Amino acid sequence: MLGFEFDNQSIKKYTALFGTLFNDIVISRKDDAGATQKRFKVPLDFAPYQRFLTKLKQDPNLDKPAAIQLPRMTYEITDINYDSVNKVGNHGIKRRGSSAAVQYTPVPYNIEFSLYILTKYTQDGNQIVERILPFFRPDWTSSVQMLPDYPDYLLDVPLVLNSVSSEDGYEAGFEERRVIMWTLTFTMKVKFFGPVYPKKLIKFVKVNTWATDHASADPENPDLVITVQPGLDANGNPTTDINTTIPYLDIGPNDDWDYIVQITDG
Repeated sequence: MLGFEFDNQSIKKYTALFGTLFNDIVISRKDDAGATQKRFKVPLDFAPYQRFLTKLKQDPNLDKPAAIQLPRMTYEITDINYDSVNKVGNHGIKRRGSSAAVQYTPVPYNIEFSLYILTKYTQDGNQIVERILPFFRPDWTSSVQMLPDYPDYLLDVPLVLNSVSSEDGYEAGFEERRVIMWTLTFTMKVKFFGPVYPKKLIKFVKVNTWATDHASADPENPDLVITVQPGLDANGNPTTDINTTIPYLDIGPNDDWDYIVQITDG
């Protein structure tokens, strides 16, 4: 856009970050005595939940080789909207590196995620939800490396838990397979970075200064006199107070001094 070609892969990274938070949930099934009979990791997919419900309805008896196993989790992006509350100025920021470059401050957005938990048994769903809720109060913040050229720059990305709801899909006849679904909605507060603008290096700076006995008039304002002199009080401390400074001739070249600027009409 506008002649710039860049690929920060921000949406891909934010999506991967969301999935990483929930891809290691492990639950167990116990007998009446409390002994663990089975322990397994819950699969996680990036896809709409309707895809899995359709598959389950087409194969309720798990006769096909590619049957969907429950429990399972899936998530999707439901919305992306501008975050006007966290808007900051558009001033450019310096980019560190061997070459001079600047980049405008990132633009804040909210990415809405929905996490779906599909289970056959009520206890499986309860365990999965209880593995998630204690970490959100109601948000969880992760630090992410967003810019590949600057690995030391970490961005804090808050993830806010908005709502939790459950639904029992066991409404049809007995030939239908039961599916209990939990839905957790989240808001991820993200930032999108724009292109990097190359800038020229400042290699030379020219500054004109004058002592008190070399008053200079502004060529455009002949009556304006600019006077510059070093400032040092009687105790040898730097000062910009002209009333307490000692004569500049008494200040040596190695002294630590401030300077005083006077602009007066001639």
